[in-house]
Amino acid sequence: MPYKAIILDVDGTLVAHGEPSARPAVAEMVRRVQALGVKVVIATGRTYYAMNTSILGGIKPDYAICANGAQMLDSAGRPLASEDFTPEEMYALVDYFEDYDYPLAFCFSDSYYVYVEFEKMRRFYKSVTGHEEFVRDGEDQDRHLIDMPHAAFMVCPEEAVPAFQAKFGHLELHFMRVGGRTEAGWCCYDVVRQGIDKGAGLAGLCRAMGLDLS
Repeated sequence: MPYKAIILDVDGTLVAHGEPSARPAVAEMVRRVQALGVKVVIATGRTYYAMNTSILGGIKPDYAICANGAQMLDSAGRPLASEDFTPEEMYALVDYFEDYDYPLAFCFSDSYYVYVEFEKMRRFYKSVTGHEEFVRDGEDQDRHLIDMPHAAFMVCPEEAVPAFQAKFGHLELHFMRVGGRTEAGWCCYDVVRQGIDKGAGLAGLCRAMGLDLS
């Protein structure tokens, strides 16, 4: 087998849009490839806890790149590296989205915590993924006192992103549009630090695995 690793997204790849978990045939094929010695790497915008084995149909990846490259983990879920928000970056997002009551969640090591508009975010996440157990009420805004988030997820009008950048552009946060529009015509965005994405996470993981990208 000439392949050393396969890299798979979750939403729209392993798990069909609108379905709660990977189909059995998909999971079985991945397990067959893994049995041949090929490393299976999940690269997703989800947190590690939002891609557990039940969602993956029993697939147990050898490595995971989560939060769009901000977090890398081994097969046991132990972090190999992370690129977390600074307090200034996190507080800027909270201040802006709280002013307009746009739903805002942060990707922490154990779950999503919604700092602004919890119920709206919970309903939206459930409608998109079929799950709500990973979305927790964080409107007390104190979860970051334990550790800082890896990334953020938000739902807002399209014009909110350039407006945020006009005010906080010096932070150079990376906004990534994901999915379609909501019923209200709003957009969904993943947000990470500058220079972070799945490609950068994969490059770092390959170095850790001793694999040459070429």
